[in-house]
Amino acid sequence: STFPMEGLSLLAALRMFLESFRLPGEAQMIDRILQCFADMAHGLCVDARKFPTVDCTYLLCFSIILLNTDLHNPNIRPERKMTFDGFVLNNKNYGAEVSKGQDMPMELLRSIYDEIKAREINTMSESNSLTGEVTTDRWRDLIRSKVQMRLIADSISPGLTSMQTRALLRTYDRQMFVMMHKP
Repeated sequence: STFPMEGLSLLAALRMFLESFRLPGEAQMIDRILQCFADMAHGLCVDARKFPTVDCTYLLCFSIILLNTDLHNPNIRPERKMTFDGFVLNNKNYGAEVSKGQDMPMELLRSIYDEIKAREINTMSESNSLTGEVTTDRWRDLIRSKVQMRLIADSISPGLTSMQTRALLRTYDRQMFVMMHKP
């Protein structure tokens, strides 16, 4: 419920997820975090529901993070950056046990590659977590949360006065302000 990803694409949900906290540096912790994300995303994200196993979702998420790093790391020479063909080679099929004989949809892989190439996933770093920087994707998530809060307030408003409903929405506005406020 912290990350409302129902109806989102896998990439949009992964962006929302990764931009909300700072990933730890330890590989085992990243693995566990990503596995929990994949477990939820597999059943909620529009495109991930079509994957035969949760492991497909997990592997594609991990591959998206690697692609993002590869394409946007200034230390990697341009001729060494991952190509679309390389991304397809890594993700087209994860083997009989994981992919259950199904290839990943080529149009999905193309859209993921193109979107990551055009727009980096900006994970929360120490600097922007301290300054409260709100990225474009973070802003979209905040607005989506506001809409969801309004829907929740409207759905329970028969039991709430208009003053109580406004108070609930002001609580959300206060949280948004705190996130955006920079000292």
